[in-house]
Amino acid sequence: MWMLIFGLGCSGPTDTTDTKTDTDTDTDTDADTDADADTDADADTDADADTGPTDTGPTDTGTGPTDTGPTDTGPTDTGAPSCPTGTAADLILRLEARDPSGPCTSCSGNIEGAVVVDNPCPTQIDLALTASCLVNTWELYDPYVGQAALVECLPVLTQLPVPALGSVEETFSWGPLSSSPYRMEAQLNTQPPIQLMTQFQVP
Repeated sequence: MWMLIFGLGCSGPTDTTDTKTDTDTDTDTDADTDADADTDADADTDADADTGPTDTGPTDTGTGPTDTGPTDTGPTDTGAPSCPTGTAADLILRLEARDPSGPCTSCSGNIEGAVVVDNPCPTQIDLALTASCLVNTWELYDPYVGQAALVECLPVLTQLPVPALGSVEETFSWGPLSSSPYRMEAQLNTQPPIQLMTQFQVP
């Protein structure tokens, strides 16, 4: 805040004549200079206090700083580990139909069945069999008739090695088939025996 300070000088000897003192009254017009008090409107400039430096600090949004830490790129937890035991229980057995183009559900040409054993584990797993081959019986059915093929295997206990993160398979050829839907089954030489099934059609 600014203060206006005026110095008041000392006057000379007072003129004792009334006339002169009346003129002093005219000098009271200096009171008009009190209109400088209008300059006290500078007090309005006290509003400059309101124009102090603006608070440019960060706005409080109620939210803390964004977490920019590293993204978790770890494997998604599916709740079912792919290799929970590291034993034959983790092996995946499947039966599929194939034609010259590969696995098929609408097949043509020479058709074969394939039993595949997949190993999702990082170590080799042995599959215990009751005979020297994986499949004991192949069966094929259309809506009217079925046919079966018995595989000749030696009746000896066998350990079938399935490589780490790999697979083994056995196949059987049915040759060309007539137009029809089919159901194929394969019985494995496991203990107890496992029956696999798949469906396909020939246009």
